[in-house]
Amino acid sequence: MKKTAKLVLLLILSSVFVSSPQFQVANAQAPISIGADGTVKGTDKITKDGDVYTLVESIHIVSSNLVSGIVGISIERDNVVLDGGGHTLWATGDYVTGVSTCDRTNVTIKNLEIIQCTTGISLSGSNNFVIQNVIRKNKRGIVAVDGPNEIAENHIKDNDVGIFGYICKALVYNNNFVSNTLHFENDCWDARFDMPICEITFNQAKDVGGNYWDDYTGTDDDGDGIGDTPYHVTDNSYSMHYVDSYPLIEQVSTIPEFSFWTLLFLFFIVGLIVIGFRKELSKIST
Repeated sequence: MKKTAKLVLLLILSSVFVSSPQFQVANAQAPISIGADGTVKGTDKITKDGDVYTLVESIHIVSSNLVSGIVGISIERDNVVLDGGGHTLWATGDYVTGVSTCDRTNVTIKNLEIIQCTTGISLSGSNNFVIQNVIRKNKRGIVAVDGPNEIAENHIKDNDVGIFGYICKALVYNNNFVSNTLHFENDCWDARFDMPICEITFNQAKDVGGNYWDDYTGTDDDGDGIGDTPYHVTDNSYSMHYVDSYPLIEQVSTIPEFSFWTLLFLFFIVGLIVIGFRKELSKIST
């Protein structure tokens, strides 16, 4: 019985090491920024290689400001890439924005998990890209302002609102919308033309497709992976003005890419676990 208990304990420990967002974590109470001059302020957990800025550890943002809140990572420079490296940015406290593009141009945010923020990503400016991120358990996953911008191949899950649009123009495709209270909400309406001010397109051409919606009830009779009927993107006010013409039947793979050192560490942990399993199994068998 004791040997079996040890084996179960190893399984529990392995799940903790691999899945916990607090694995290799840097706590931050002051805002972090990529300045207009290209320097990183507020942390040493973001490395710079040309115009690519990469997280080397997960970051925990702690906010005690109950009035205005803070921004976890402010991007104040055009033409840069923020690569999360498969790490997590999450928040404790109120009024936290995970990442803000600060009205910048040609900024890419990718491979980052953002959780428990008031706003996961504040996407303002133009020609910016949010791609292959996991955005979950936020009040608003992405707040889209200005544009045009692109939001693609993200896993948007368990948010109060997946994407919140405010006077914006955006192309949104190949994302997974799962278990959000509202997948999308639009806050601006043009009473003159009885139409929303936000210009959001929820699909590319048919060969690229639209998005995966967990509440889509259509069929795929020809088996091409695209729903046979459009998906009407409902929100709390203006329900039939946004349409995904090519809803996806299956979820898109949006697993963030992990950095080399993170993968090496994970392989090391898995190796130790395998060795422990073999030892315990050999003891049990004898």
